[in-house]
Amino acid sequence: MQVPVYVFQDAQSVPKLVNARIHRSEAALGEVKGTSFAYAERREESPKVIFMVAEHEGERGEFVIVSSGEGYRLDNDEPTYNLTKSWYSLALSADQLTLYEGPEEKIYGAIEADLTGFDGGADGVVYAWLEGDLPGGD
Repeated sequence: MQVPVYVFQDAQSVPKLVNARIHRSEAALGEVKGTSFAYAERREESPKVIFMVAEHEGERGEFVIVSSGEGYRLDNDEPTYNLTKSWYSLALSADQLTLYEGPEEKIYGAIEADLTGFDGGADGVVYAWLEGDLPGGD
């Protein structure tokens, strides 16, 4: 499933809003392939960030921010596969994440601002669009 993410070159750069898929898998380090002897001493997460090539190809060292609590630095890439480009990534620490804003602050903040003074439709349900005006708005 694609999620909106911010892509930064560095902490001072202007973010680019794109869609990406985040895959997380674990690798058993120390395991002997083809056996079931459980030699592995630890498991390591290896997150992968996948972009649609038409939207963004990525560049080594870019920072991909999913939310205020989740972000990655692009490390090494795989060859482009049809429409996608995959990057093995390193998870950012909580200290590193404080340098970046997540896309949810901008997206949800804009929705809340648009909903100020709006009490919902005839059925009492609030409908919101990320682009365009709300129904009944001026």
